[in-house]
Amino acid sequence: MLRVIKTVLVIWILVSLSGCLLFIPAPEIADILDQTADAGVLFSLELEQYVLDDTGRNVSFASAINEGGWEPVEGTTFEHTFTDADTYTVKITVSNGLRSDETSFTVTVE
Repeated sequence: MLRVIKTVLVIWILVSLSGCLLFIPAPEIADILDQTADAGVLFSLELEQYVLDDTGRNVSFASAINEGGWEPVEGTTFEHTFTDADTYTVKITVSNGLRSDETSFTVTVE
């Protein structure tokens, strides 16, 4: 019984010292309205305005276009030059290093 109490005490101390990382919530990203862009022209969208994160942790972003592979977003601005007129689905993920959230929007390129 004493061994169980010691084990519980050690676990409690470790969780306390870790800053309770298990309880840090995921950042939330709000819905992004559909966008329009011109073909061959750099499209940019500031992402930080859509993030709700009160953990005080730095957040990072990644993007995927039309189910393509994930690419990191430099800083807080999504930038891409769409070369062909079409409708593209852009998925944005925000992470605080522990948890993440994602949203998607369409870009109609003319």
